[in-house]
Amino acid sequence: MTPAAYCDWVGDDALARRFHDEEWGRDPGDDRAWFELLCLEVFQAGLSWRLILHRREALRRALEGFEPEALARWDADRIEQALAAPGMIRNRRKLEAVVANARAFRQAAAEGPGFGAWLDRLMASEGEAGVVRAFRQRFRFLGPVLVRSLLESAGRLPLPHDPHCHAAGGRP
Repeated sequence: MTPAAYCDWVGDDALARRFHDEEWGRDPGDDRAWFELLCLEVFQAGLSWRLILHRREALRRALEGFEPEALARWDADRIEQALAAPGMIRNRRKLEAVVANARAFRQAAAEGPGFGAWLDRLMASEGEAGVVRAFRQRFRFLGPVLVRSLLESAGRLPLPHDPHCHAAGGRP
């Protein structure tokens, strides 16, 4: 049996394959999972998804399980501690954005109710351009490219599978 072909970014990486097949393009579900995806998008800026996936557990440990309620209370001292954590992506601007985004995320989720509902309502009424505008007003480090990636990752826009990928034209 011939192994399935994947998008080029996956390569022969088992963790990336699992993400590609089991998470990418699917609704994250609850608010904590939504916030984790949002944080991963911020940390991924300028880096590869494979690197982010391999650092995900270290990020989860350093960032209190991606709990927005906990991160919203962080101060400069807590940010310093996290920057020194093993496996952490040591980019102060990204980490400060994650903390600020935790506060913005909580506000958006309260309007939803829930972040997914807030985003879906915005997507239905204003489309992708409206979502990008809302993110620019509320969130940090999330411009049009990362917002589009978030929408794709969360199943709100079609995934950009490479033409040779086994999932091109439909879900695996």
